[in-house]
Amino acid sequence: MRNAPYLRLAVTNMLRSRRSYIPYLIAASVMCAICSICANLAMGSSISNMNYGATTRSMLEFGLYIMVIFTTFYMFYINSFLIKRRAREFGLYGVLGFGRSQTARVVFWEGVMLCVLVIGLGLLVGFLLGGAVFKLLITLTHLAPDSRYTVAPASMYFTVIMFGAIFLLNTIYNMFRVWKSRPLELMKSERSGEKKAKAVAPRAIIGLLLLGGAYWLSLSAADSAFALLLFWPAVLMVILATHQLFLGGSVAILGLMKRSKRFYYNRKNFVPIGGLIYRMKQNASGLANICILSTMVLVTVSMTLALYFGGESAGSSGDFYALFGGILFMGFFFAILFLTNMTLIIYFKQVSEGTDDRENFALLRRVGMDEKMVKKTINKQVLIVFFAPLVVALAHTCASSGMLNQILGAFLYCNPKYLWVCIGGTAAVFAVVYCVVYKLTSHAYYTAAK
Repeated sequence: MRNAPYLRLAVTNMLRSRRSYIPYLIAASVMCAICSICANLAMGSSISNMNYGATTRSMLEFGLYIMVIFTTFYMFYINSFLIKRRAREFGLYGVLGFGRSQTARVVFWEGVMLCVLVIGLGLLVGFLLGGAVFKLLITLTHLAPDSRYTVAPASMYFTVIMFGAIFLLNTIYNMFRVWKSRPLELMKSERSGEKKAKAVAPRAIIGLLLLGGAYWLSLSAADSAFALLLFWPAVLMVILATHQLFLGGSVAILGLMKRSKRFYYNRKNFVPIGGLIYRMKQNASGLANICILSTMVLVTVSMTLALYFGGESAGSSGDFYALFGGILFMGFFFAILFLTNMTLIIYFKQVSEGTDDRENFALLRRVGMDEKMVKKTINKQVLIVFFAPLVVALAHTCASSGMLNQILGAFLYCNPKYLWVCIGGTAAVFAVVYCVVYKLTSHAYYTAAK
């Protein structure tokens, strides 16, 4: 078989790079399972024939479309992390005599195997958990409790086509990148992001103006119509502002720290601050996306909980429970989806930065810094970077409360105390989850930095 050598090499590469591939495989399979379950409930007959089931099904169909958009975007984004970690390896193939077409074949077979594994595991998990998830939906929506869960073939076809298309496009992109680049360029691309950021002040100013405008729109929302009309423009402004602030604003703050000679030239601050200044361009996009995903989790969970519990006094009809239960159900799944993406981005970011910092910390050891001091330096650098998105996400969520209250008012919800209680409770739980993720992924950074 002509492709057998490339297939064997692809298998060997994936096993050797399992520290990157296993987390990616788990996270992608979770996303596939979530989409398959929601697609089955939206396309199947499990709830469509029930009283008020059409209301819940409409909610599920809308949520599925939004889920497809977010899943596609973040699968592409996560793929960029993964291929960057492999760029040096692909470049080495070229140096050792592999042609670009041969390396592209290896990349192709890796993509095929990943696609088969993710879709297979995702459908399996979706099938195993589908019944339990169906019971949860029935409980939340007060639909017929004795209903039977059935699997719709159309939902399986939808999931296979969707994730097959995502992996096909990702594989084509990876093959094109290998084909286009020269071996030496690939070997150097892993560190290509380490350039000093430009236009720091304008970026910071633009970010502050956009963020200030978005916060003003939210806090000044006087009625539901105004809030519903300007919600998505405000969301877009926050996303753009977050990206600009994490690049321009963070570098500006670090620059001010550097100007304070007493602070900067302290041996405890010199290495972590100096390293962050020149790596912030590389870090900014990842940090901004972590912040945005964190905000999505906080807003989604807070809003759906407030809508469900705060709205229980607004009605008790079947349509009411079908609608509000369906919203809570989709909020639960979106929270899992966002958390999965956030955790995977954080993991790859930790591994990426640990690998990039390995030579720097080896140099510090050679010039006399003991292991205890090196670990303190690593810890301070990681903490500064890691908790910035959490702080900003909490600020975004609190600022969104004005607009969220008005939107919830459009759903017969009018008691603001429910929203603040839900925001506070969600923020507390999320902060704990975020710290757990930090603990789990920081080990990957230390391992890579050794």
